[in-house]
Amino acid sequence: MKKYTALLAKYDEMEKENQSLRQGIYQAEQIAEEASEKVKSLMKLNEALSKPTEEPVQEESAQIIDPAELDEARQQIKRLDSDLVALRSDKGAMENRLNEALDSLQEELNEERQSHQTETSSLAESLAEANKKVAILESQASAVADQAASRATNDAASYKERAFLQAEIASLSRRVVELEGSGQETETALEELTLDKEQLLEEKEILEEKLEELNLDLEASKMELEEARLDLEDAKAQANSFSGRTLSLDDDMSGKTGTGTGADADDVVKSLSLQNSRLREAILRLREQSNFEKTDLSRKLRGAEKDAESGRELVAEVETLRSLKASLEAQNRDLQETVDVGSAFEGMVEDLSDRIISLEDDNAGLRQSINDLEEAAELAAEMEEVQADEAKALMRDLESRDTKILNLEEAIKTQRNREEDFERTIFNFRRSIETLKEEKASLLSVVEGGEGEKSELILASQKALAQAAALVDSAAKMKKMESSAMINNLVTESCGLLAERLEELLPDAFEENIAETKVEILLSAISNKACASLKYIMDIFSMASERDENFDKDNISEVSMSNMLNHSKLALIASKIGFRAQTLLIAILTANDDEGNVKRKSLVKQAQQTLYEGDNCLRVTLQMLLEDGLIEPHLTSTEQLLTQIETIDISGGVDLLPGWKWTELATLVYIALRGSVAVVASASSAKSNEGGRYSSLATKLKEALSISSKLTACILPAEKCGEISQIQILAERILNALTTMVVGGGVTSDAIEDMENMVHSISAQLKDFHSSFSPTMEDKSSGHFYADCFVGSNSYSWEKLIECIQIFYQDQDLSFQLRAGEVREKITEALESKISLTDYKKKLEETRKALSARNVELSMQNKRIVELDKLLKQSDSEKETVQTKEVSSSAFEMKEKENQMLTEAMEVLQSQVDEYESTIRALKDQPKTSKTPTKRSSARRSSTHTTSLNVSDIFESSVGMEAAIFRPALSGALSEASYWRSMAVQDAVFGLPSLPTLNVGRSDQDNASRSAQPQEGTELGNEPSILLKSDISQRMRELALAGAAVRSVKAGIECVDLSKGNCRKKLREQKQSVSTASHRFEVAYGEATSCLRQFVGFDQMRST
Repeated sequence: MKKYTALLAKYDEMEKENQSLRQGIYQAEQIAEEASEKVKSLMKLNEALSKPTEEPVQEESAQIIDPAELDEARQQIKRLDSDLVALRSDKGAMENRLNEALDSLQEELNEERQSHQTETSSLAESLAEANKKVAILESQASAVADQAASRATNDAASYKERAFLQAEIASLSRRVVELEGSGQETETALEELTLDKEQLLEEKEILEEKLEELNLDLEASKMELEEARLDLEDAKAQANSFSGRTLSLDDDMSGKTGTGTGADADDVVKSLSLQNSRLREAILRLREQSNFEKTDLSRKLRGAEKDAESGRELVAEVETLRSLKASLEAQNRDLQETVDVGSAFEGMVEDLSDRIISLEDDNAGLRQSINDLEEAAELAAEMEEVQADEAKALMRDLESRDTKILNLEEAIKTQRNREEDFERTIFNFRRSIETLKEEKASLLSVVEGGEGEKSELILASQKALAQAAALVDSAAKMKKMESSAMINNLVTESCGLLAERLEELLPDAFEENIAETKVEILLSAISNKACASLKYIMDIFSMASERDENFDKDNISEVSMSNMLNHSKLALIASKIGFRAQTLLIAILTANDDEGNVKRKSLVKQAQQTLYEGDNCLRVTLQMLLEDGLIEPHLTSTEQLLTQIETIDISGGVDLLPGWKWTELATLVYIALRGSVAVVASASSAKSNEGGRYSSLATKLKEALSISSKLTACILPAEKCGEISQIQILAERILNALTTMVVGGGVTSDAIEDMENMVHSISAQLKDFHSSFSPTMEDKSSGHFYADCFVGSNSYSWEKLIECIQIFYQDQDLSFQLRAGEVREKITEALESKISLTDYKKKLEETRKALSARNVELSMQNKRIVELDKLLKQSDSEKETVQTKEVSSSAFEMKEKENQMLTEAMEVLQSQVDEYESTIRALKDQPKTSKTPTKRSSARRSSTHTTSLNVSDIFESSVGMEAAIFRPALSGALSEASYWRSMAVQDAVFGLPSLPTLNVGRSDQDNASRSAQPQEGTELGNEPSILLKSDISQRMRELALAGAAVRSVKAGIECVDLSKGNCRKKLREQKQSVSTASHRFEVAYGEATSCLRQFVGFDQMRST
């Protein structure tokens, strides 16, 4: 690059030196012209002096000549000779310097070309090596990624196996402890059973002894009863026998004994009655005792029966309790296994989290390296593009330098031709000097001068003074032009800055409008440049025609003839480019409906890049045309530009102006014929010996040109465009044939005759047009629509083209006017709605604050619900008695269906709430619709005002509708959702089993109640379990907050503009916020887990 910049600087120096040389050559030419004029004047004077002195005027002129003037003329001749010698030496020095500079420049260009080739080869090799390295790094990265993936899968499998093994080890160790406990329990149960057995044996012996005693008592009582029965029977028998004896004794001894024996009978009766009463009492006591024993035995029997039934119930209950105990133990074991697995997985999660953190660090490093590699690849691609662009630029520079070298060679050739002319002039001047020296004697003898010669000298001096005044005037005009050009440059720069600032002020929504405006400006600029080029070339054609009429062959050369051919080609190409640009511009300006908008956008997209290149190409061509007049190297670029512009499709999009195609084709015919006339005039002037061949052709071409100039100012029907296009093709064919003949040197009579025939056919067709449509041509109103707006006009401007288009589109605005109206309407609407927008923003901020407060309240309620869930679970686990409840499968299924219905209802309510919120948000964020602008600015302003008022009224009515309908519906939906949610939570809480990790014993509750109500000097908070409970609640609150922060960060959406430079910074900040929230959640989760472990360990310690 340094070499390239040095070469460019050297090239600029050579250009400056070349410019100075050109100025020297120009000054030398001026001096030589002045010398030639003076020599001519001297030659005229010599001729006048050499004539015979018969006339009095000549005698008077001979008498006026002064020897001092002759000496002065002689000295002037010497000075001119010395100046010519100096000019010749300067010319030789300049030629040598120019040749040396050209040789050195050519050598440096060759060296630079070789060095550039070597650099490109080295860069290609380095690029290939870099691509290989990138491929190797990509393969390594893929291998590392595969290894990491396989390692991750293996690590995950090993971590899972490790967790399951740890869980199995914990379950087995717990099983061993359970078995040891169960063994100890069985031993204690065996000891208790042996003690119970011994006690039962002792009780059995005691009972057996009691039973024997009772049996003995029973036998004794039975014997007594038998004895009493026997005694009773004996007593009855004795009583009967005694009564019989008493009766017999009474009969026998009634009369004998008298009253003396009655006392003994009374004593016996009394003793018997006493015995009888005693026996009766004994019998009654026995009966009562037997009844009492009977009732006691029946009561004992009923009690034994009841005990037997309760025993059977107890046995069944014991069996159910045993089965429940077994199921509970199985559940406990499963829960313990799950807890062990969970603890193992917690350890695995901790290890994996550490591993993930380390992997994230490694991944961040790898991402950084990948980003570096991507940036390096992007830099390499950019370098490749830059190198390709530089290579193209260098090739273009080389081509331009080659063309400039060719131009310089041509300029050297022209300079050499001029030098030859100067040498011939100098030779003639020397010859005239010799003739003057020969006539010196005659001149010295003349004493009297003449008034004629003096008057001629006075006229020559006046001409010189007039030329000097003209030069002074031209210098003043040049200064004015330079000052005006400087002011125009300043105004152009300020206008460009103003346009850039206005473009920066407009938002991104107007990007399409800005692009379309730029395309319209570029098309107008291309048309202006094409018109300026064509105007300059037409002036050259006019000068060529004047020279042809004067026929000054000394001022015409073959170089000017080739330049004339190039000018003709460039005029034709510039006119085509200008007409194509104007056609595109008209197509864009007249596309104002929906289909036209789509077509206009496609045209703008197609033409944007091509127009930038075309504007630069035409600017360079026009600059070179105005400065040097050598445009042969730029014909290729302009032809390429014409090809690119012609590839833009405008067919079927919009209707062009009526008669525009006819004007374009007629103008192209006129330009082609004008160029042909100029080329023929240059050829006939350059080749005087062949001038007769071109005379008839030039006459016919001028005739056709005069007819075509009349056709350019009229509008003919569209049916005639096909015929005029055929004429245009013939005119271009004539120009190409002239180029081939003049450049190739194949000028023959047959070729000239063929061209004359083609010109004759063109003239005939043009005459037919002129004769058949002469009324249309005389109609000014229809024939001069495009007099000042087409490319060939001398007064073309944007305003005139717009006026011409509006003649045919009077009832509708053009596209740029519609876009300007839309922009004005949007900006006015935005400014008018700014106040309401600030109010709505304030309302939106207030609603957001209210929603945030409501979210905080909901989060607090959710936390309270979680705490209530924990308390409910604790209250379920603190029940001392196990109440078993047989739940049937049908009831369980009904419960599941009810829960499913409740969840579906919750989802439906949540979807309704989301719909309400989205509706409210849509109503709040409702975009303002913009309408199509009307035809006049006042109507636009009024429509804008009414539109903005309507939009504000609509928004206020939507807000009122929201307040009237959606807010009560939303509050009702939220209350219903909260109710169903509480019911579902309650059913789910009562249906869930208790967690063993959160069990708190009765003693802890008693201690908590005692710590809540301090007695006898105890203080609140001294119990460790209460501290752990408060710590757990705090940790759970922190965990919930951290989880909410993670969800809010992950759910947040932020738009990043990738076109700006700080996009990576914003992405890093977003990733940093996500990582910070995740780290906070992990820390809260670890603290909560450790606190729960401490609480579980403390609870187990208290239970043991």
